[in-house]
Amino acid sequence: MPFAVAQSIDSRTYGWAEAPVAKKATTEQRTLLEGSTTDFSHLKVHATTLMPHQAPHPAHKHDDEELIIIKEGKLTVTIEGKTKTLGAGSVALMMPGDEHGFENKEDSPATYYVMRYASKEPRDLERGRKAGGSFWVDWNDVPFQPHDKGGIRRMFDRPTAMTKRFEMHVTTLNQGLWSHPPTPTGLPKSC
Repeated sequence: MPFAVAQSIDSRTYGWAEAPVAKKATTEQRTLLEGSTTDFSHLKVHATTLMPHQAPHPAHKHDDEELIIIKEGKLTVTIEGKTKTLGAGSVALMMPGDEHGFENKEDSPATYYVMRYASKEPRDLERGRKAGGSFWVDWNDVPFQPHDKGGIRRMFDRPTAMTKRFEMHVTTLNQGLWSHPPTPTGLPKSC
């Protein structure tokens, strides 16, 4: 189902505590942000806390792309009939049209972020398939690469059906350090 034309998302910090909470029988959901961006006609980021031994809904498909990031707990992810249980820090990306579902098979809650988005340019399913299609990345399989400021885990860097390039990494900074100097919005880089 296509999204309505969305208002542009403001560049600012979106806090967990400020997000409204929608409680259901098996979940709590917090919408963190929703709207359009330079490249996306629609982008929505929410967090779901899934109670033990529950699924948020039956397996399903949709026309946009979806990325999940597991915040805490363990989540069993099924994409196109393949299943894996992923822990905190792990991610999964579902291409448009791929059936997927989630389940918490553990004895404690699982919380995960959901980023759903549709590009302004036409989606390119063939580009996404050539890059490997839907996938998951288990946090435990990503090596930590130390550097002078801390270290990095390179989660993925590839095209998808909705993006020409989607890169995700996790930076660990030593206390008191910046990854790079802040860049004021609207100022040329030479300032």
